[in-house]
Amino acid sequence: MSSILLVLVSYVLALAAWPVLAVLFLFARPVPGRYGARGRKGVAAPAQASAPSDRISIVILNWNGRDLLSDNLPSVVEAVQRAGMEDEVLVVDNGSTDGSVEFLREEFPTVRVLSLPHNRGFGEGNNAGVRAARHDLVLLLNNDMKVDPDFLAPLRRGFREPRVFAVSSQIFFQDPVKLREETGRTFAVFRRGWIEYGHGPMPETAGAEFLQVLWAGGGSSAFHRARFLELGGFDPLYSPAYVEDADLSYRAWQRGWVVLMAPASRVYHKHRATSGRRFTPLQVEQLVLRNQWLFLWKNLHDWSWLALHLWHLPALIRRRGDELGFATVGSFCQALKRWPSLWSARRRALRLRDDAEIFGRACSGVSFLAGEPRVPGRDRLHILYITAYLPHLGRHAGAGRMYHLIRLLASRH
Repeated sequence: MSSILLVLVSYVLALAAWPVLAVLFLFARPVPGRYGARGRKGVAAPAQASAPSDRISIVILNWNGRDLLSDNLPSVVEAVQRAGMEDEVLVVDNGSTDGSVEFLREEFPTVRVLSLPHNRGFGEGNNAGVRAARHDLVLLLNNDMKVDPDFLAPLRRGFREPRVFAVSSQIFFQDPVKLREETGRTFAVFRRGWIEYGHGPMPETAGAEFLQVLWAGGGSSAFHRARFLELGGFDPLYSPAYVEDADLSYRAWQRGWVVLMAPASRVYHKHRATSGRRFTPLQVEQLVLRNQWLFLWKNLHDWSWLALHLWHLPALIRRRGDELGFATVGSFCQALKRWPSLWSARRRALRLRDDAEIFGRACSGVSFLAGEPRVPGRDRLHILYITAYLPHLGRHAGAGRMYHLIRLLASRH
C-alpha cells in the first residue's frame, strides 16, 4: 500500500512542480549582454587573476571536535613545518561548546583561531575562514582529516597552470577495512533526467600528476582564493551542508577555469565524524537529496537536459522514494521552496562553457593537458581511441563526453 501511495504522491508532486520549474527554466536565463552562454554577444571571459604565491592558508572548520583536532591536527602542523614555506593554519571554530577554542590556544599556540559566535554551517563557516586567510591559496580541510607529511607540494604545483581554480587531494579512509566510497576523483553522469554523482577509482597506470575532476571536495582541496571570493564562495542556498562544493566547482568550470586532482597529495578521512554528531543518517541523506535537486535546478541550462528532467520527474521522485521513503517528499518540497533564490542565481550565471562540455571535460578521466605537449622525438601523438559510444552531441551523456574528449585530444594530437 505504501508503494502505491508513493507513486500517487510522486505524480501529484510532479504535476504541481512542472509549471514552477518550467517558468524557472524558461525565463530565469542569464541577462543578455552581461551574462550568458558562450558565444553570446557581449559576454567576455573573466579577467585573468594575477599568479598566486605558493604560500597556503590551511583553513580547518571545527564544531565540537576537540577530540578530532587532538587526533588529526598534529599531522597538519607537521606537514606545514616540513614544507618550510611560511604557510599558516587557521581553525575556524563554528560556535563549539566543548572547549575546542581553549584547547587550541593551550596546545597549539602556532595555530590561528577564528571563533564564530554560533554554528553557521559548513559553507558559511568556511567562507569566513577564506575571507580571514592571509595567503593566495586556501586549503579547506575537515577536522577529521589526517594528512601525509608531503601532501602540500603537489597541491602547490597545480596552481602553476593559470587556468586552475582548485586542486583536490586523493582521499583514503582512516579505517582501512571500510569500503572506499570517496577517492577525490569526482565525476557525475546525466542519465534519465538526473545527475548521478560519484568518486571514480584511481588509474592503474602511474605517472598522471593531475586529473581533471568535476568538483573539489570542500574538506580536502586547495582553492585559488581570489577566484573563490570572485564566485562568492559557497552558496548559502545549500546551508547547512552538502553539495555546495560541487556547486562552486561547477560555477568555476562555467567560467572557463579548471578543477584538478593531485593523486600524489594524500589525506585520510574519518568519514562524517562531524556531521554525524549534528544530524541523524536519515537527515544527512535528506539534506544531500534536497541539495542535489537545488544543484540541478540552479546550474543546468541545456534545453534538452532540462526537458528530460521534467519528463522523468515523477519517476525520479518515486525512485528516490524507494531509497528514503516519504523523506523524499520532504526534501523535494524543501528544495522547491527555495525557488526565489534559484531564480536570482540562474539570472546571475556567467557561462562560458555549456553543460555537455563541462561534463565531457571534467568527467573524461584523462590527465590534465597543460598547454602544448612536449613529446621527445615528435610533436604530436597518434592516438587510437576505442569507445562503446558513437561520439556525438545530443541526448546521450556518454556520447557527449566522448565527443568533447576526442575534440580536446584532436586539438593537440
